[in-house]
Amino acid sequence: MVMVLAIVGGIMALVGWVWVMIIAFSESVPWGVGIFCISPVAIVFGVLHWDDAKVPTILYSAGLILSIIARVIG
Repeated sequence: MVMVLAIVGGIMALVGWVWVMIIAFSESVPWGVGIFCISPVAIVFGVLHWDDAKVPTILYSAGLILSIIARVIG
């Protein structure tokens, strides 16, 4: 069960991160490169551009939380 939680969380985080990165690159290249190099920047970008990146930021954050919970439990 913990492994499933970790896999689902990882997939959610990956999809959310890529989605935020696509939005960030459409905003400006430095934002996109920043998210590509330092993935927590995706949360900062999502908060600053909440209207455009609400869903992918929530998806990314929820996936990270699920992955962390899975690691703590397992």
